[in-house]
Amino acid sequence: MTHFFQDNYIILILILVLNIFIIKNNKYINIFKIYDIPDENRKFHKHKTPIIGGNILFLNIIFYFLFDNFFLNINDNFNLYFVHSLKTFYSFYLCLTAIFFIGLYDDKFNLKANTKIMISCFLILSAILIDSHLVLTEIKLSFLDKTYNLGLFGYFFSIVCILTLINTLNMIDGIDLQAGLYLLYLLMILFFLNQSLIIIFLLLAILSFLYLNFLNKSFLGDSGIYFIAYIISYLLIKNYNINKNIFVDHIVIIFIIPFLDLIRTSIHRLSLGKNPFLADNNHIHHLLMTRFKNYTFLADLIIFLLPGLLFFFLSAINKYNIFTFSFLILFSTCFYLFMIFRFGKKMIFSKKK
Repeated sequence: MTHFFQDNYIILILILVLNIFIIKNNKYINIFKIYDIPDENRKFHKHKTPIIGGNILFLNIIFYFLFDNFFLNINDNFNLYFVHSLKTFYSFYLCLTAIFFIGLYDDKFNLKANTKIMISCFLILSAILIDSHLVLTEIKLSFLDKTYNLGLFGYFFSIVCILTLINTLNMIDGIDLQAGLYLLYLLMILFFLNQSLIIIFLLLAILSFLYLNFLNKSFLGDSGIYFIAYIISYLLIKNYNINKNIFVDHIVIIFIIPFLDLIRTSIHRLSLGKNPFLADNNHIHHLLMTRFKNYTFLADLIIFLLPGLLFFFLSAINKYNIFTFSFLILFSTCFYLFMIFRFGKKMIFSKKK
């Protein structure tokens, strides 16, 4: 890892300067004039806040693309499985850009939930049809030698997985610092799997956003969440299919708590006759607000990160196997349900619309 930073110090300095410039001139980044307006219903911040988190991420990816293709010809691990061709160019850069602008349009005009899902499905399907390395064709568990082949079902499964991750990350973007810190955690995991400069670009972008978010000068918005969620999905699937340094059970444990929250809130909405993709005040961070107030994001992060941290600890001491995997799933589910019933029982069973 030391060689990685030594070999790329010029690029790292340049991208650091870029992000400092973005922080210092953040008001000019909001070129689309999109703001999040408080409504005292779901949005409790005091002043209208620019939604520029996605813009910061987008600018960093643009600079990575320019450095890699026109100026510095980056020798990066990302390019080991991202061969420069029209097919892979579409599956990453063009599809990513389209997803960013869908989120941007949604931030500005509030797209209908079903419309967003349909457009996202089309883009993801087109990406995986073009780039076969984005198709999850088999299920591999770290503690079993057997591989389960998905065949053509892999296309459907890939779309569902990417959409699930997008919606899971979208649901944690509800209070200051929470989404940014959780994304920082996910990106550090990705960097551990594959020391790639593109992840460093994203890490610096998230740190820039977190600084502005702490000062109440920026929100991620749907443009930021959709953008980063697609990149994380892309990198996870590529590592899974090509580098083969991550397994399905690892991914399940890392995302288990946010995924459980997604499932619970979706079922709750359906029980009230609502669209499962519509926003509400029933996420775990809303429930924890009744107790932890301004420190809700810390309580939420501990809950989100605990299963993954236990997994990494057990793996480090060679105690991870099928039994510990089962224990972690059971522990995470019970811990999550305990927190929900402890702090949000009244809200969970409320029938008010």
